[in-house]
Amino acid sequence: MNYMLTADVGGTKIATALLNEAGVIYAQKTLPSRTESAETMYEQLLLAFQYVLNEAGVREKEVQFIGVGLPGKVDIMKGMAIYQNNLPWRDFPLVSRLQNNFPTAEIMIDNDVYMAAKGEWLAHQLQNELMAFVTISTGISACFIQKGEVIRGAGMAGEIGLTYVGRDEKETLEEKASGTSLTKKCVNRLNLQSKDAVIQLMDRFVQGDPLAQEIVTQMTQDIAKGLHQIFCVLDPDIIVLGGGVVNHQPWLLDLIKKELKKLVVNPVQSGIEKRLRVSKLKAEAGLFGAAIAANAMK
Repeated sequence: MNYMLTADVGGTKIATALLNEAGVIYAQKTLPSRTESAETMYEQLLLAFQYVLNEAGVREKEVQFIGVGLPGKVDIMKGMAIYQNNLPWRDFPLVSRLQNNFPTAEIMIDNDVYMAAKGEWLAHQLQNELMAFVTISTGISACFIQKGEVIRGAGMAGEIGLTYVGRDEKETLEEKASGTSLTKKCVNRLNLQSKDAVIQLMDRFVQGDPLAQEIVTQMTQDIAKGLHQIFCVLDPDIIVLGGGVVNHQPWLLDLIKKELKKLVVNPVQSGIEKRLRVSKLKAEAGLFGAAIAANAMK
């Protein structure tokens, strides 16, 4: 039987899974990231892989394919983690290192948002459409897929979080509406502790707290501005919203649709808000996307 290892690597945790070629999950494990050094981070990834292999009773030499998604800039041809803002890897030869531990496996790495987008593409049963996957989490980023192929540009396509949306020309979408931004506002304006601040913010919004409603409404307005830019430039058939902020509060979709509709000034864009969707795979989008990437190497 062909086994696949997948990993979704982030600055706070490493999620791993062992699947067969049909996509059936045999084991899953999530460990905290160890960002003290490049080596501790790599060893933690290996440990997470070892957990799922041991649970399923599978040996390293039985693994045929490995797919890993990680943040930041990735050179998929050289198999290198070029730069990750929240990880200690700089020009780290991830594929060659993994090859030493799994000599019989074919290995694919890619940007984590790109990996998650591949998972959502399959989950939404798309074929010839143009899809944008936008993740709203610690940061904000996007991936564009047309007819099953990722649009990469010169290598960093999809950094929608870097676009300017505020009155101050230096205010980016990520600085205004990411989970990190919301946490800072919760601490500074609502006097909340940073741990679980966004969840508490959303609870207060639902309860009708005026300040919480102001913060969340501003966030949805800024997200809508970023999405409107995507519609103006690429006119995708569908935009899928994912990431922790939306995954845990799917009701935000209706608020964002409402704000997006307000931005339409030309009738040719009428109804674009109806093309918004929420993630179907939620937190497992990256793992399934990595499995798709690994499976494509067969």
